[in-house]
Amino acid sequence: MNSSDHRSLPPELVALIHHVELSESGWYDQLIDQLLLSLLFLNDSPSDLDDLKAGLHSNFDFSADDNTLRKSITRLKSANKLAEANDQSFSITDLAMRDIRTALNDNDTLDQKVSQRFKALVTEDITEVDPDECWESFCSDCLDPLVAKLGARTYELIAAPKTHTSDVYSIGSCADKFPENIREKLYTLFDKFLDTENQDVRNFVLNRLHCYLLTLTVSLPEESLSRLVKKSKSNLQLKLFLDTNFMFSILDLHENPANPVARDLTKLLITIKNHVHSKLYVFPPTIDEANRTIMAVHRELDRIEVSPRLGRITKATMSGSSSGIMGRYLRAAATSSSTLSANKFLEPYLNDLISVLRGVRVEIFNENTESTLGSQEVLDDIHDVQDSQIQYPKDRQKGFEAIRHDVALWHFVSQKRHVRVDSPLDAVYWVVTVDQRLIRFDKNKVDSRDEVSVPVCVHPATLIQMLRLWTPRTALFDSAMLHCVRSLLPRTNETDTEVVTLKILSSLARFEGVDQLPEATVSSVLLNRAVRAGMDRVLDPIEQNQLVRDALLDELSSAKREIDDVRNREAEADAKLQQALSRTQELFQLQESKKKAVERLESDLQNERNWSKKLASDFQKVKERHDRQKMEYNRLRQRIARIIFPVLVLISAPVLVLSFAFGTELMGDLVGVQGHRSTIIGALLGCSCWAVLTKFVGERISWIRDWKIFQWFLSKKKAVLAILGAIAVAIVSKLVWEYW
Repeated sequence: MNSSDHRSLPPELVALIHHVELSESGWYDQLIDQLLLSLLFLNDSPSDLDDLKAGLHSNFDFSADDNTLRKSITRLKSANKLAEANDQSFSITDLAMRDIRTALNDNDTLDQKVSQRFKALVTEDITEVDPDECWESFCSDCLDPLVAKLGARTYELIAAPKTHTSDVYSIGSCADKFPENIREKLYTLFDKFLDTENQDVRNFVLNRLHCYLLTLTVSLPEESLSRLVKKSKSNLQLKLFLDTNFMFSILDLHENPANPVARDLTKLLITIKNHVHSKLYVFPPTIDEANRTIMAVHRELDRIEVSPRLGRITKATMSGSSSGIMGRYLRAAATSSSTLSANKFLEPYLNDLISVLRGVRVEIFNENTESTLGSQEVLDDIHDVQDSQIQYPKDRQKGFEAIRHDVALWHFVSQKRHVRVDSPLDAVYWVVTVDQRLIRFDKNKVDSRDEVSVPVCVHPATLIQMLRLWTPRTALFDSAMLHCVRSLLPRTNETDTEVVTLKILSSLARFEGVDQLPEATVSSVLLNRAVRAGMDRVLDPIEQNQLVRDALLDELSSAKREIDDVRNREAEADAKLQQALSRTQELFQLQESKKKAVERLESDLQNERNWSKKLASDFQKVKERHDRQKMEYNRLRQRIARIIFPVLVLISAPVLVLSFAFGTELMGDLVGVQGHRSTIIGALLGCSCWAVLTKFVGERISWIRDWKIFQWFLSKKKAVLAILGAIAVAIVSKLVWEYW
């Protein structure tokens, strides 16, 4: 490229390029991890999440939201650098403590070796100056400003052999403190000191470059941000529509994990108001949904009053498990000076919710929504969402009104945007929600479009990351990084630093080599990338270059942009096809393995079935044999019973007749009745008793009861007994007559 094709970018654009490339490379996470480790090392005491936030602010003038800190804590715990106590406080592990102390000792040793080398050069070449004073001036007035100005290009000073650059002298203000006649010697000394062959000097400069690059991942200074905003053509405006749950978090009306991020977001929007103009709105149906929710809670808590002591006991008993408006009511009752009723707590929200919202800078978006609610597209989406509810348990499925509100809110905000929105900075209108189902609905809707689109729904934690660029970096933070954190940084892997610096240098060359592109366009492109980097979208270098190329072509030629869009879609289609083929192969192999496993299972199952059939057959044979034996046994018992019973009946008949005859004859003698008539009466009584006894016994033996002979006996028994009874009565009557 000819020199005429090259131009120098303003410092704020250079810093912004550094920030974007570092953020996309994950250096912001590296910075947060290092700040937490440095803070815990300096404090030397366990700290909870609130302590960490306060410590970062007081020690480094740095603010981070809860979500970012929790992610960092998770990474450090996974790397065995942080340990968590039962009270949710964190401390450095012994392994991390040893690493930090090793890094501190290594950096102190390195600083001493490099300073001794520099002072030796001063003593050898320039006897007119004090070596200690010259070293301090070189570090503070020359080297640090040099790293700040060159940024990633500082790596060229230690990577390229004997690179003479005018940048060393152009900022060599440290030489101005010394007599003019030795300044040339000082310049020569500086050049001699920055020897690329000396590994200690390389590591010393690399350590300062590493610290400076970490500093750039945070943001830009106030004046740089102001200049960027003025240059950018993007309209830095946000109109945020709050979903119902997040609106409750903004109001602090319920206990919810989103409450801290709501506070962080509102605080951030106030902090960046000079650079980003934001307004918080609620969709009119959101007010209706909120009123329904509050009314339902009011009906549930009606006439309930909680004293401060009871509120504290209840909160302690529930161990922080209470959530929603009930949990917030208990917290309010616990901190109240007197008994607090549910009616009194909910009264402001029931009677004048809009005024309460305005008190926290939230306005209702007064616009007719009937056309949106009744549109066919909204009705179709409501039907689709209702069909998808089947994947959730019944107690977690959304009702019709909730689904209708979410779908209508999405369409209402989407229609407020321009027809085509490629840049998050141009979107303006957003839905802020913590509802993951609504976010998934938004993703499906956005992915279904052919053109590149920006999501409509955004989680507040993601929004915070999108906007963190506009939080000005302070001089106190820069000083703390240079004089405190730098000495605790581990030895930098030169390869990792080289990768990110080459990316930065590539971006610098790309933008510096296009003279016809206005700085305002460059600013817009870079700010756009910075916002996208905050949306947790990890892009590889090819996609990054494509993103920049698309933004540039938007400014230069819409026709060429369409061609590149087509090529990009073709590349994406090829990539998806390859992924699909790979996935198909994996599924085929998995299917084959499953098929073999199924065949083995079917074989085992068939063997089990055959064995079961054999067992069933053997059991049936045994059962049939047992039944035959039992039947034969019963037949035998029946024959024996039908033989013994008649024998006993025949034997018992004369015995009973003779016994009764003898008895009546004896009785006749005692009463003075003589003759054969008493004998006949006894015989008749004996026959009657024999018949009754035979019937009684026979009916209780199943084999006799069903016997035809016995059945014949029963049919004749009544007639025989009647005849015998009549004879006995006649004889007795005659005896009585004769006796009297």
